Amino acid sequence: MDFKILYIDDDHFMRMFFEGYFESKFDIKVCDSAEDAWKIFRSGYRADLIVLDLVLPGQSGKSFLTELKKQKALADTPVIVLSGNDKSNTRIDILKAGAEDFIIKPFNPEELEIKIAKVTSKIEKKINPQYLKDSNKILGIK
Repeated sequence: MDFKILYIDDDHFMRMFFEGYFESKFDIKVCDSAEDAWKIFRSGYRADLIVLDLVLPGQSGKSFLTELKKQKALADTPVIVLSGNDKSNTRIDILKAGAEDFIIKPFNPEELEIKIAKVTSKIEKKINPQYLKDSNKILGIK
């Protein structure tokens, strides 16, 4: 399965870096604002994971996350937030709003890669029939 990651960041360099670093491992789509992300979703695109910056033009990343989690079709999409805001209360607010994880910029791409791998592994376990079959055997379910 090719995991689809939508990366939302207004910084052109960060979008280019993210795309270049991860494009050989995942199906990457990038956009520079929450408004562009909503347009992409309205066109029928569904990401398996969203990586989101908090400081965006127009709608903020936090507002986008809150709205995303209210959308029935998108609420289960995991979100990893990347932000230069290193305040504990901001991280707590974002995690309470539904983010899967929060990474402070500047970040080590290997750390992000590990966190993405954990999310994709959880998704794989949910949709892989062999995993479900093996899990049922372990639990004693036929």
